[in-house]
Amino acid sequence: MKYYQKNVSLVVNEGKCAGCYACYNICPLKAIEMRLSDEGFYVPNINDTLCSECGLCLNVCPVVNIPSGNRFPSPIAYTAWSLNETTRISSSSGGIYPELARMVLEKKGVVFAVGWSKEWFAEHKEVTDTQKIPETLGSKYVQSKVGDSYEKVIGYISGGKQVLFVGTPCQIAGLRNVIKQERITENDVILVDLVCHGVPSLFAFKKYLKEHFETDKIESIQFRNKSKGWTRFQIVIETIDGKKYEAVYYKDSFFYGFLINLYLASICYNCPFSKIPRQGDITLGDFWGVPKEYKDERGVSVVLVNSEKGNEFFSELIEGKRIFAEQVPLEIAAKSNPRIISGRLEIPKEREQILKALNNKSWKYIARKYIKPPVGLRSIIIRRGLSFAKRMIKKIFKE
Repeated sequence: MKYYQKNVSLVVNEGKCAGCYACYNICPLKAIEMRLSDEGFYVPNINDTLCSECGLCLNVCPVVNIPSGNRFPSPIAYTAWSLNETTRISSSSGGIYPELARMVLEKKGVVFAVGWSKEWFAEHKEVTDTQKIPETLGSKYVQSKVGDSYEKVIGYISGGKQVLFVGTPCQIAGLRNVIKQERITENDVILVDLVCHGVPSLFAFKKYLKEHFETDKIESIQFRNKSKGWTRFQIVIETIDGKKYEAVYYKDSFFYGFLINLYLASICYNCPFSKIPRQGDITLGDFWGVPKEYKDERGVSVVLVNSEKGNEFFSELIEGKRIFAEQVPLEIAAKSNPRIISGRLEIPKEREQILKALNNKSWKYIARKYIKPPVGLRSIIIRRGLSFAKRMIKKIFKE
């Protein structure tokens, strides 16, 4: 892909921006501000008065320059979970991330992962104390605000500290490009990308929250509460006055609309990062379709080890008896997890109408008109993209 402008504005104008914050972190003149687009996604806004057209933002943009590197052409796949029962239950899947985080922090390293802000936006947080790990547990099915986290990562690894950074594949790709641009080796940073479904419009999430709850009274939001089991996870929102909202994922309008891809960012329908080779040293996700002998309602993770560095780090978890892990064929890991190998999704015909309706219609109206009750639930959730993924699986394993 060639761009003849000297900044990332054309990437934004073409609807290809992933909102990864790489350009924001690299700009030496602070000429880039991240704002919400008209559809509710983070995009850079260029201050033309400050911009010198140095081109650094284009250099690190992962959409323009998809990073390559020392990753395995075919990952090593595992089924895994934490051997600490509390850690496993409190995590969205099998609890591998908190075990990784704990190991890094015990070595006096630093962790960057996503937690909630006071305003109930998802944001990357810097964690230096094991007591703070719970603040970054659980899935946040919205786009996270990265802020200046990449700059901080550069500072830490330049100073010789080990860093664990967890994010979506596009965020990991952006960070990899920033590290390369700064001419720093990746030896002291462990990059973990997630099996990402895509990110929904923040306008949709905020409108949903505002109409259902008094936002300033929300005490906690859990997208993946396991009280009914890992495979029947539910959204749970509690307020400071003791009220509690619970709904199985397919009975909540926002959650269900997200799962059937009604209002994702445009790039998420053809994500260039949700494929092999993966962007992270390690990839984490839920092991949907896990073989029967490993299925457990307490949660099971799929883990892909994508580099020698990732292999050494993950092996240390196993040898330290922090986790259970058993290797499985990649074909099994990918069978019910199409976003491991393919970023392709069908764009719903309702998407454009919903995003426009967010400007002047209530969430109740949008939910009633566009978010239909599920029929054949499992097939609906995975139908967009699954057929393509199956073809890709066959192609990969024939070669």
